[in-house]
Amino acid sequence: MPDIKFLEKQPLYTKFPFNVPEFILQFDQVNINMFCNVCDGNRTFNMTNEYDDSFIHIHPKLLRESEARSNMNKYITLDYLCASCKEFMRFFFIRVDENFEYIQKIGQFPPLDISIPEYIKKVIGKEYEDYFKKGRISENFGFGIGAHAYYRRIIEGIIDDLLDKISNLLPDIEKEKYEEALTKAKKTKNAAEKIEIVKDLIPPILIQDRYNPLRTLHEALSIGIHVESDEICIENAIIIRKNLEFLVEAIYRYEEKSKEYIKDMDNLKKKLEKYKS
Repeated sequence: MPDIKFLEKQPLYTKFPFNVPEFILQFDQVNINMFCNVCDGNRTFNMTNEYDDSFIHIHPKLLRESEARSNMNKYITLDYLCASCKEFMRFFFIRVDENFEYIQKIGQFPPLDISIPEYIKKVIGKEYEDYFKKGRISENFGFGIGAHAYYRRIIEGIIDDLLDKISNLLPDIEKEKYEEALTKAKKTKNAAEKIEIVKDLIPPILIQDRYNPLRTLHEALSIGIHVESDEICIENAIIIRKNLEFLVEAIYRYEEKSKEYIKDMDNLKKKLEKYKS
């Protein structure tokens, strides 16, 4: 198919701008990398059918008319087989825009994954697991407003705890300034305003290249869902989710490493005390 990202990540029913070729056979056959249920891990998948096979979807009316083959078919079926186990398959059903300006994924099996990583569960808690899952479902079906609303609800619910945990990543010399801003942030109830106050004080470990996850999160939360289209909302929803996942993972990894370090040092200290006695 034309684009790996489109097959692997694109939500259903959302428009994917693409320079569609004149004839269906001009589409490239690309390999994708997705989860295989048999191999229990990400694997390469190869396309097993031909684009010609999709001509079974031609409307009977078109068969009676002398139209160019390029205009006959607007729906494409793609079959993908795991290159490792040669058993597990993934299927896609693609619609081509009548004006050949974009493509849409209108069917996919198995559906896009909505599972929640364990580190996310541990930080957001059971109360927000359901919202996270509903956000992923909304995202996968292209329901941008719904996905945006669910992810925003999670941020609003855990923001104080999230900002508290971020302070643990700061060196002592910078922690005092951050905690002063944090005290001020907790006096407002608006999540975007809380982030606005502390976003430029976060630890360097959270800055990736030129991206500040809190600043990006603040910008996404500041865009209102009441006036924006589903397309804009789903882009913002993905930004919110990815920044939330990044922050949560960084916090979780730090806490786990701290626990491991303390445990290792306790064991080492006990061994050293034996030699002293």
